[in-house]
Amino acid sequence: ESIVSTLYAFAALVKGGKVVTWGLEDWGGDSSQVAEKLSNGVVKVVSSCGAFAAMTEYGSIVTWGNDNFGGNSSKIAKELESGIVQVSATEDAFVAITESGRVIMWGQEDDWDVDFSEVEEDVTSGVIELVVSFDAFAAIKEGGRVVTWGRTNAGGDSSQVKDDLVSGVVHVVASVLAFAAIKEDGRVITWGNALGGGDSRMVKEKLESGIVSVTA
Repeated sequence: ESIVSTLYAFAALVKGGKVVTWGLEDWGGDSSQVAEKLSNGVVKVVSSCGAFAAMTEYGSIVTWGNDNFGGNSSKIAKELESGIVQVSATEDAFVAITESGRVIMWGQEDDWDVDFSEVEEDVTSGVIELVVSFDAFAAIKEGGRVVTWGRTNAGGDSSQVKDDLVSGVVHVVASVLAFAAIKEDGRVITWGNALGGGDSRMVKEKLESGIVSVTA
């Protein structure tokens, strides 16, 4: 039904919820250690550059691949056993949302400008959607508040527009290096790398109202 890839491996989700993998073993091509968990019931597979994460119909997460890219989630295994409703990936990390709206993250974050630990208290509940760029995250909370973290040059630092992201955001989209948020009054707020669309000052007046959708 779908195929996703790391840099050097593939994972195919087939009817019935089984996952088949191939490619370089250390980059997710070998899923033998979790084969039983991938034999049925998988509803979604996402990938970082070197690992995969599969979400099952029971709300659990199964990971495999390169440890440096999120392939090893053993430290938070109990938290991923049930209740997961969304999973997403960046270049080298994964994030999941629980039924209560809590964000769980694992993978590499050594060189981030805004670490997950700095925002973790803000995303312990009430998160309804996660949007990711290549190496940054944006969590939309109930009431339309947006919380971001990750690399600044990929949109992880939204401090310059923080007042606009406190409430009223209805939708967020991401390019590889930036984010754009639509507010309930039809305005668009952007942040992140200018090369990825994070700087919209040239068209600011056109984005002040009446916007109904944004695509990246």
